[in-house]
Amino acid sequence: MIIVFAIIFLGLISVIYTATYTDRTLKETLLQRTKTIAETLDPKEVALLKGVPEDETSSTYLEIKRRLHNVAVANPDTRFVYLMGWRQGNPFFYVDSEPSDSLDVSPPGQVYDEADYVLRNIFEDKIAIVDSIFTDRWGTWFSAFAPVLDPNTGDLVAIVGMDIDAHQYYYTLVTYTAAPAIIFLLLVLLVLSILYLRNKDTQEINLKSELVSIASHEIRTPLTGISWAVDSILQNSGNLSKDQTTDIMTIKNITTRLLAIVNDLLELSSAEKITDKKEIKRQIVMLPFLQDLVKNLELSFREKNIKVVLDPSLSLNIIIVGDTDKIKRMFNNLISNAIKYSKMNGVVTISCLTSGKKVTFSIEDGGIGIPTKDVTKIFQGFYRASNAQKADESGTGLGLRYVRQIAELHGGRVWCSSTENVGSTFYVELPKVS
Repeated sequence: MIIVFAIIFLGLISVIYTATYTDRTLKETLLQRTKTIAETLDPKEVALLKGVPEDETSSTYLEIKRRLHNVAVANPDTRFVYLMGWRQGNPFFYVDSEPSDSLDVSPPGQVYDEADYVLRNIFEDKIAIVDSIFTDRWGTWFSAFAPVLDPNTGDLVAIVGMDIDAHQYYYTLVTYTAAPAIIFLLLVLLVLSILYLRNKDTQEINLKSELVSIASHEIRTPLTGISWAVDSILQNSGNLSKDQTTDIMTIKNITTRLLAIVNDLLELSSAEKITDKKEIKRQIVMLPFLQDLVKNLELSFREKNIKVVLDPSLSLNIIIVGDTDKIKRMFNNLISNAIKYSKMNGVVTISCLTSGKKVTFSIEDGGIGIPTKDVTKIFQGFYRASNAQKADESGTGLGLRYVRQIAELHGGRVWCSSTENVGSTFYVELPKVS
């Protein structure tokens, strides 16, 4: 249940964070566009407007109206762009972006008595701001306002307003929040399904595997899309602030970790679905097999200056029969764990011992070890040793369960002996070719 609560908590945090980030981005974008319009207007030209019906015949009014209309056309999400002044305790319209024959046009001098305190305060504070959602005679709006100031005196000449339909704002907010919300719900359902079915008989386990496989595939697709989108944003991050770049990197890291969990679940379900051992036919010569695997892991153990040793007991005579990809992933998990939890400048030794028709491989490290109380639980899945959780290493707790599943699928078994703060040895016993 701890896992369920943890996923629920992280999911809610992710949804709230995405909604907050999207809301902030929408407001910053709208405000910046409004400020840009205010900065491009000539205060001297704006000051020629009187806010009276006669303005409609002046060239200044017509030119400014043309510009505002072009701005509205260039920003399809924008409904109204306008200039306002202050007269007798109320804002009024100088000019707006609506065509003269529109039913929604605001003629020069029209009083806007629905103005809230935010808009009214701008005429005194002269500070650009995004207003909260509000309703007037034209509809419900998400708006921003910016002052047009006289560069010489600093006096307020007019206020630029830009309105976006509130429904468009909510639609964008929901669209961006939907992906993490859906992934969060799918993960909760996935974990609940696993917890409910994990102790059932073989038929129910097959059902669980199918459910995990389908759900994980469905989750991986949107996660991969999010990862690509984030990478694209980061590649064009020149216009992002430092805080925005940090936020995007946080999303990327969370997405990468979720993808790792989904991939582990897919591999686990794949192992559980295969029950016909007759399908496993390929012979694997273990010495070159392990040599290639260690070579591929070279970068990870070089970072900690760890030496990986293949014991002379591994010879060309050690041959097993199995699924090459799954055997590779099984040993990759064991060797990667040995490297991950080893201390700097440590040694990882891979050896084997034959007995009759069996061969037992051992992967020994001098790392942090495993507490005695945890040794019997580490192969169960969704479980990590207490000291591993405290270490600065990520993990899902599924890797060793996958190892156990693959060993059993090949007619073998896996176990571990360990001493905390001294090291661990993992053993895999498999049938060998006579």
